[in-house]
Amino acid sequence: MIDGDTRLVLLMLLASGVLYDGAVNFTQRQLPSEHGVTSFLVVGGVLWTLFGLLLIEGVRVFLIALLCFMASGTPMVIGSVVRYQHEREDA
Repeated sequence: MIDGDTRLVLLMLLASGVLYDGAVNFTQRQLPSEHGVTSFLVVGGVLWTLFGLLLIEGVRVFLIALLCFMASGTPMVIGSVVRYQHEREDA
């Protein structure tokens, strides 16, 4: 079963996820449709989720998960930036 501390962290992540969705919605409404920041918004959400993992499991698990996300996500972020730059140059 889920202990009280884990339940509290999960509720914090759920509540902050609702708030983050509002912040993302606001950010995307302020920018043109092709704004090039989506990958960075995703990174912010992943980092916040990993913070929850840090609180539940500790530094070692957090660092391992962070390195895994960095290994898989960095090419996507770089690719997103490059695609955005190419779209701007083509426009």
